[in-house]
Amino acid sequence: MCGKLIVATSNEELPGLKLIMEKALSNGVTSLELISGQEAVAMEPVVHCIQALWSPTTGVFDSHMYMQSLLGDAEDNGACLVRECEVLRVDCSPGSSRFLVETSQGVVHCDMFINACGLHAQRLAREGMADIHPVDRVPELHYLKGSYFKYIGAKMPFSRLVYPLPDLATGALGMHATVDLTGAVRFGPDAEWVQEPGDLGVNEDRASFFEREIRRYYPGLPDNSLSPDYAGVRPRLLGPNSKAGRDKRALTDFLVEGPGCHGVAGLVNLYGIESPGLTSSLHIADYVEKLLVDS
Repeated sequence: MCGKLIVATSNEELPGLKLIMEKALSNGVTSLELISGQEAVAMEPVVHCIQALWSPTTGVFDSHMYMQSLLGDAEDNGACLVRECEVLRVDCSPGSSRFLVETSQGVVHCDMFINACGLHAQRLAREGMADIHPVDRVPELHYLKGSYFKYIGAKMPFSRLVYPLPDLATGALGMHATVDLTGAVRFGPDAEWVQEPGDLGVNEDRASFFEREIRRYYPGLPDNSLSPDYAGVRPRLLGPNSKAGRDKRALTDFLVEGPGCHGVAGLVNLYGIESPGLTSSLHIADYVEKLLVDS
């Protein structure tokens, strides 16, 4: 556990900091603390801010080991992971309420089907389930790419996570500083709307944009201290030209729809599950289970 600072670098950002605190309290998070800029600098000497939220319970962990552990638990309980197996179509088995799932490796029959395909969830629901699932229930999908640059200076600038205020235009968390398990620091993600989910290259020319954004809260960032690291693509329910009023479901962080929404018993669709979905995965699983049991 390393803790996190969410920083306001100007008076104009103070209301945004207050909103985050209010939302945290409304969601039962009581560990956040509003601190002064001087207190924040005492924690992280190179940070610039006039006020900050301190989250002492935020931390980092090994996501790959976590997923391996979940897989082990699942296999101990009779589950089987089939790799490189594309789901092509989901239909109802003739004369029963069971699902018939056509895949690239054969046909599977099951009582429940959970569509947790991430970037491809909408395509599966729209194209692969058209015979059993109302197509008008499938929300929009927009690809928001986020790139990271790693810090290559001699001494790591931070020992804690440092976040600016979220970008209201995209809903992204802003160009934050992340500390990994080795103590290395990387900055990101930025926010680029792209047409294809496979666009995972990091554009070196964006280094100057990264430097400008990072220096809002780390003005001492040395020149030429960033190197391209990696990129990912988020499945967004609202795009740059979307009208939120057209589908208010898109205003939610995640969209999880069970039989009560689409009328198909035993089916749950998960849309817009981006990076916080990993942090929330166990609670999402509990929620999905409840939807299936209640149906």
